[in-house]
Amino acid sequence: MSSGKSQALLVLWLVLSAGVRAAEFGSEIPLDLAKALIEIPHTGEVYFYDEPPPTFPEVTVPSHFSFVGGIEMARAGLVRIVLKSQHSLNEGIKLLTASLQEDGYVLVPKMPTPRRGFVADAAESVVQDLCNDDMGALMIRVLSRGGPDIFYSISGSRTTVDASGNTCGDRVRRRNGYVDSMNQRMNSGIRAELPIMLMPLEEGSASTGLIVGSRSSGGDDYYEISSQLKSSRSASYIHDHITDQLIDQEWEQVQELNEQESNWRTTVENRLLFGELVIRKVDEETLNLYFRISENDGLIIEESRLRYSPRRI
Repeated sequence: MSSGKSQALLVLWLVLSAGVRAAEFGSEIPLDLAKALIEIPHTGEVYFYDEPPPTFPEVTVPSHFSFVGGIEMARAGLVRIVLKSQHSLNEGIKLLTASLQEDGYVLVPKMPTPRRGFVADAAESVVQDLCNDDMGALMIRVLSRGGPDIFYSISGSRTTVDASGNTCGDRVRRRNGYVDSMNQRMNSGIRAELPIMLMPLEEGSASTGLIVGSRSSGGDDYYEISSQLKSSRSASYIHDHITDQLIDQEWEQVQELNEQESNWRTTVENRLLFGELVIRKVDEETLNLYFRISENDGLIIEESRLRYSPRRI
């Protein structure tokens, strides 16, 4: 891959005239349009590259990831590369993070946030921070979850000491000191082991279905949650979509009762946990999504408060 500014490639211009149908751009777009697509205000020169920009920290692009391009905005202090892959979201993040760790970067622990339940907020961001005392800092952000390709933006800086005078090692040690205690306060108990699911895009749309309500209950050895999803997708389609994510999060299917209901298990720190997944159609546009996590294998517990209650909230 040869380096250099790809401004020379961005030379297609749309000629508009009365009665002429608008032409669709191909793989090259005008520079000003590319600038407008950048999500932060830009001043000064913007440079596009067909390999990591010269000021980007040294990294290895892992196999099975394609390099899309690089961006440098010197005045804004932004330097970035974009990669894509056909891995699932969780697998892609794992592989990309592992590759950067092999390059010598250290993963900065995330500050814990309360687990919101079985179904993730559609706007939930996926971000990983890494750093190295000699090479600088990186931030991975997922740009798109729609299939078949997932795009990853990696912002980089060769600055090794932050504005507070802390090195990478300082930040990691300080963060580690907070994580355990905060996890104990906010995410203790079996609820913390709930898998987090992302809903599929609606057919012909760039948006997912809408979660309109959730209820939950639990005790020391189980936790169950029921959510209402506004979607045109079928119950079996949602079940298959969630099944793929459970497998990706290292759950094992032990029984498929039908196209909408299945039983699962996983091991967390030598503790065997069981899961029960049930998807039910409430009406033409509403699905009830139920998941129960338990420390015993009596998966279907008849006294469940939520399992047979598809009532909308």
